[in-house]
Amino acid sequence: MNNYNWDELYNELGMGLIIGAVVVLVIVLLTLIGYAKVYEKAGHPGWSVFVPIYGTMVLVKIIGKPSWWVIPISVFYWITNFWDSSLSSVLSIANLVFSIWATNLLVHKFGKGTGFTVGMIFLPFIFAPMLGFGDDQYIGDESVDVDSFGTKTPDVNTES
Repeated sequence: MNNYNWDELYNELGMGLIIGAVVVLVIVLLTLIGYAKVYEKAGHPGWSVFVPIYGTMVLVKIIGKPSWWVIPISVFYWITNFWDSSLSSVLSIANLVFSIWATNLLVHKFGKGTGFTVGMIFLPFIFAPMLGFGDDQYIGDESVDVDSFGTKTPDVNTES
């Protein structure tokens, strides 16, 4: 018969959960603080990133999209988490597409390319602070020509 020390096992599992929770908390805080600095660079209050739907409204304003974009980015997320149906799968995909699109538009507003978008999607706890605390300036609508998909369009200046 096996003699396991169950108290020791439970203590180790509990410690692992505590360490994991601390790591997740640090990752979330790094991401949110980075986004707060990005919002401040764009001329909006940094604290708005901590308020769920209002933060999305500010993001939509920063990327220059109409206010109805809050629905696929924010509202679809809340619906899919609390409502289980086949429609929630479709809404999840729409939320994912609009969130990636918004992230791409955001990084282009700071003069970054699509590679930085990939970093913001997969490693936001690294790339959001890089964008927020880095030297990149918010260039908004007037300095960069971005089409509806967030890609920079070439300058077609015909003067010679």
